[in-house]
Amino acid sequence: MIGSLHTNKRRAKSEECRISCLPPELLALIFILAQAESKSNRHPLSSNTPFEVILSHVSRRWRAVSLTTRTLWNQIDIYTPLSLHLASSYLERSGPQILLDIHIDLLEWEQHRMTGDFSESLTALDIIQSIGDHIIPHLYRIRSLLFTCFSESTCLNMLLILRNASAPNLRQLEIKFDYWPFVPMLRNRLCRFRILQHGSSQLAFFKTDQAECMPVITSLRGLTSLHLGKLHTDMFLTYPTLVEVLTAPDCLLYLSIEGAISRSIWPRHFNAPDFQLHHLKALRICDQRTSMPATLLLTMSAPKLESLWLECNFKNLVYLSWPTLGPSRFPKPRYLTLSGVNPPFVVPLCTMFLNTTHLHLHRVDVQYFRDLESTLSGPWSSLHTLIFTTVIGDLEVNWENIGHLMTSRLPRHLSRGRLINNLLVDRDILHVFEKEVPSPIETKVQLVSKENYMEPWWNQEDQPNAE
Repeated sequence: MIGSLHTNKRRAKSEECRISCLPPELLALIFILAQAESKSNRHPLSSNTPFEVILSHVSRRWRAVSLTTRTLWNQIDIYTPLSLHLASSYLERSGPQILLDIHIDLLEWEQHRMTGDFSESLTALDIIQSIGDHIIPHLYRIRSLLFTCFSESTCLNMLLILRNASAPNLRQLEIKFDYWPFVPMLRNRLCRFRILQHGSSQLAFFKTDQAECMPVITSLRGLTSLHLGKLHTDMFLTYPTLVEVLTAPDCLLYLSIEGAISRSIWPRHFNAPDFQLHHLKALRICDQRTSMPATLLLTMSAPKLESLWLECNFKNLVYLSWPTLGPSRFPKPRYLTLSGVNPPFVVPLCTMFLNTTHLHLHRVDVQYFRDLESTLSGPWSSLHTLIFTTVIGDLEVNWENIGHLMTSRLPRHLSRGRLINNLLVDRDILHVFEKEVPSPIETKVQLVSKENYMEPWWNQEDQPNAE
């Protein structure tokens, strides 16, 4: 017993010696790798003590090494007034030369204030002004700035501090808010300005819920990803302005538009597209209320488009049956995703996207599985993979419709010489298939994954990679 205690003590001292004998450069590298691992398993707004702070309190030596390892302190999370004060230490410890990644999330803090569940004397405007005082002096070295809040007015106040700013190293900018009713007259008075007016030449990824406050055109030249959210019909947004924004980037690869645009400002171009996005690879349009998706497809062309994701009311796609529409506008899409689709309304899309190889039905109601034959009988010449994810309805109750698809509809499609090689489904649907549905011989049923489904939006190819 005593011998084993001595052995354990010697072993502990030996381990301690190994660590304490490491040179500072190697110890710093270990800290950096361990921090990356800890952040991958931690929510950015977790109340737990950050890993880098824990390191600085282990011992004097570890504190000295951690405080002089600049890259341990360049990722700053701000979500309350208290965390804003802590940010000052991070800004100091990261030094003036290290690029910064800043994540500001005031959603929960502001929501609690507005519902009266939070005892805090500061207002949202106070904390935004304080953020401006802390962050703007360091804007020249910010690489990534992500901002999320609850109300539109707080979002606009944040944009105001970016109005006359210069951000020469900014590569990713996200500005998002939840929802809070805003007085239209106040919106029209405030939402008429540009941000980053002194330039942001490296900006590559821009996501905003306030499309009326865009960066100046020169800051949009290098964009490869543009995401416009929460568009609404009473926005002060003209058609020429929006087209200018969409065509400003020299090599735009990913574009998503969510919300509605007033039909009065958006003319329809039946005979020919009004503009071309020469390099666009993936397009996502989400609008359940209006005919904006069809109007946008009528207006543009994208010769290199590989993926189209539509989340809309497909009854509003009647304009796409116009005779002049066809593969000349979008000759290359291989991936077609239809969210919330009623298959009988898919037919007009068949003539526009003849080269589709992967048809993804997302959030389809299981009661419409029986109608899928009308979709498969369209003029698809290259379709070989079907994808079903997150269906609506009780799978266990409606498995007969799925079984009918597998045993009847797909074989009919196969008999016409149009081979469906793969059926990719999510885990819930796969469970029903394995339990209830006999698989057709020619079609392989698999769990959908990034390895067997390479669609850009599904794999989040548009997300910027931190260097």
